[in-house]
Amino acid sequence: MNIDERIDQVKDIYFQKLLRQFRTAFLEHRNSRIVLYSLGAFSATVVEVLRDFHFVGLMDRDPENVGKNFFGLPVFSPEQAEQQADLIVINTEESYWQTIYRRIAHLNIPVYYRNGTRAQLEQRPNTDCAYWSRSGEELAKLIDQYEVISFDIFDTLLMRRVLEPQDVFRLVEYTLRIDFGLELPFTKLRLQALHEAGQTAELDDIYLAFRRISGLGAAQVERIKLKELEIERRVLIPRRPVAALFRRAAAAGKEIFVLSDMYLPGGFVRERLAECGITGDYTLWISAEQKAEKRDGSMWAAYAKAIRGKKALHIGDDPVCDEEKPRAAGIDTYRIFSAAAMLKHSSLQDLFAHVLTLNDALIAGLIAARLFEDPFALHGSKGRVCFHRFEDLGYSAYGCVLYTFLVWLLGQICGKGFDMLLFFARDGYFMAGLYELLAKRLSCGQAPNGIYFMISRRLAAIAAIENEEDLLEVVRLPYNGTFAQYMHVRFGIEVPASDQNRERVVNPGSDFEALWSCLTPYMDRLRAQIRMERANYRAYCRRMLDGKKFAIVDTWYNGSCQYYLSKLLDRSMTGYYFLADPSQENRNASRGGMISCFADLPGGCGINRRSLQFESVYTAPHGMVKSCDENGAFSFEAPGGNQARFTDKERINNGVRMFMEDMLSLLGCERLEDALLSCACSDWIYESIFSGSCDFSQEIRSSYVNENVLTNADEFPIMD
Repeated sequence: MNIDERIDQVKDIYFQKLLRQFRTAFLEHRNSRIVLYSLGAFSATVVEVLRDFHFVGLMDRDPENVGKNFFGLPVFSPEQAEQQADLIVINTEESYWQTIYRRIAHLNIPVYYRNGTRAQLEQRPNTDCAYWSRSGEELAKLIDQYEVISFDIFDTLLMRRVLEPQDVFRLVEYTLRIDFGLELPFTKLRLQALHEAGQTAELDDIYLAFRRISGLGAAQVERIKLKELEIERRVLIPRRPVAALFRRAAAAGKEIFVLSDMYLPGGFVRERLAECGITGDYTLWISAEQKAEKRDGSMWAAYAKAIRGKKALHIGDDPVCDEEKPRAAGIDTYRIFSAAAMLKHSSLQDLFAHVLTLNDALIAGLIAARLFEDPFALHGSKGRVCFHRFEDLGYSAYGCVLYTFLVWLLGQICGKGFDMLLFFARDGYFMAGLYELLAKRLSCGQAPNGIYFMISRRLAAIAAIENEEDLLEVVRLPYNGTFAQYMHVRFGIEVPASDQNRERVVNPGSDFEALWSCLTPYMDRLRAQIRMERANYRAYCRRMLDGKKFAIVDTWYNGSCQYYLSKLLDRSMTGYYFLADPSQENRNASRGGMISCFADLPGGCGINRRSLQFESVYTAPHGMVKSCDENGAFSFEAPGGNQARFTDKERINNGVRMFMEDMLSLLGCERLEDALLSCACSDWIYESIFSGSCDFSQEIRSSYVNENVLTNADEFPIMD
């Protein structure tokens, strides 16, 4: 059988067209060593049918697939492909080309798209995309003009909370491992089974092929099939603005069809639609049951006959299945973007290049579902993501960072015999509650109690003063303000109006001698104040901590509070940080370990680079912890701008909680050892949102205030 005959034998007409295009485009390279970037069904078909080409390997975004074999070929790492191949062909739908090329553009090897075009980076952002001018109001008015309305299902009426459809298979593979202890390359086998069964196969047919390929027994395969359906239920949510258009059309008496190229059973799909509020009198066509596809046009030919010349409009997301093919059959169309397509064309489009693992994909999928549930969310902004709700900002920017850090933290401290974990004020106010939530949900019976611990650099430094050298160190800490402000904040001493230096601006760094001369008359009061504060705070710490094994949690970087507390109590302690400096040059690291979650990232720690945006949110309803009395009652500096807008911080933190709940729901894991981490991807998302990729409403912008009363009497806005 020659090559043309083999192509003709392929059941899928669309694949036949692509195979001929591929063969023509790369005919002159057929003896070159080619790597295909994709583990999808079309790659399997290319390898099987185009045998006169020299394919040496495959590539995939997920590093866990490196070294595995798919379709008889190994999966290469980028470095292996660079060394062992002559060219890479990105063998996916066009919508993924730029995403994939951004991941591998640095390689010293030619990269092509599957149509034969040499890959190159496009200019960004896509502000000229015509889609951004479309709106829900426009579509609603258009629907009124037609007798028959048809809707696509997936990415139109419903959406999955994952980035790509194959992420469902990856999630099933992960779940089989944690639920059944089954180490199985499910994604690979499931794709092979779909390829063997054919594009219009029903789910049962696919699993018959799966059983043949895997060699598993019938009962085991049935359990796996049911698990896939369970995962589909878990990830599917309504695209509510489109569902509202469906109900509007139904209420107007339109004849409605719901169409999908899908292997899932029609009854299952109808149940999911009903759960999402899509009910009533409509006709459901599933390709596996109709034995006709949107993609090859056969379903559209049947649909055109069924509507008997009535004026019809189809609404869907796929440029081929929902736009090109129905138009060829005489059906008017209105294309909406899927959440993934909106992300690809938005100001956050570079996120795709940072999605490498299953956990990355789940994080990105949740954020895309949150931001782009409404297909017209970027209408008028020309693709710029703009945050208007505090909850959305918390969910998208902070959620993955806090989830990653706290899961990492639990992994670090569980089973190490700690009695308590001290979340330092004020950064730890919200974090302590988030920690408790995760510890309970992940069944961490050995997790120590999380305690919100009263401390500040000012209080700890004062309490740790033992001699004149220590005193001078505290006096020299940076400050910018008047002498009266300095004395009040730094030492809790009020300067009377009669002191001629009261309004003098002081700066310990540039004019220490002048400051010292102002201080001299107050030395006796100052030392008495230090003795009292030291005794009171030391008593508080001992009541809380004597006889306890504890560790501390702080954000970054030098660990001053850990150092001063260790010095005050004369005991070493371990600190867990988002990012810390554990080097020998850092004096603070000498009194205990400093362990970082976001260390050693390829581009450094973006969270730390945008620390002001973090500190403005992760604060407390009270001002800086100032001192405590002999009964352990604390006093605080006056509330600042962040405290005045504290309900905004609570709303952001509520968004973080929502993200964590959704992440745990997607994973379905109840054990810490089954939770996944995404340090690099989470860090990139946070920094990108606050580094010019996104806009913010004035309400959100005005909520961010930088305040550090220990060193500066003034506050200033962060985003203005």
